Amino acid sequence: MNKNLESEEHSKLFYFVLVLEGEIKQLEEIERSITTEYTKNPFIELIDSTYTREDVCLVSESVLNMYNEMSKKGFLNPDTKQLDHFTFACILFGEIDYLQEFKRFIHHYIQNGTLSLKMSVFLNQRMHIMPESQWRTYCSMKQKQRSEKKEKKEK
Repeated sequence: MNKNLESEEHSKLFYFVLVLEGEIKQLEEIERSITTEYTKNPFIELIDSTYTREDVCLVSESVLNMYNEMSKKGFLNPDTKQLDHFTFACILFGEIDYLQEFKRFIHHYIQNGTLSLKMSVFLNQRMHIMPESQWRTYCSMKQKQRSEKKEKKEK
């Protein structure tokens, strides 16, 4: 983690999650701006970013770890549904004032109608980006496990 961020007062630091839909060129331009302009600022750090043709979800560390564990054991086989557009999702961490400035920059694209905003949220805890197909598969598996456990108790 950036030393400037570590030394700041903790209450001013947030995670900022951004999910956009649109043409790949516009989304690449946003990512380039993040990496060339905003993360050069010592008060913002890019934690994660991804492009996909699926919708995405935010999940906690524990959900991500359980998903990865189930996946390694071969329990999960996500059924992906490709969209006709691209989704770009990223997580930034930093001082709230600088994250707000970045959010204003993004709204320029949204107001021009070149991108669609799917999610823009400030959080005080670390989350992870997961394709929706993986989330649905994880939820189905957890539901199946609960049902099996309930059946065993009833016997």
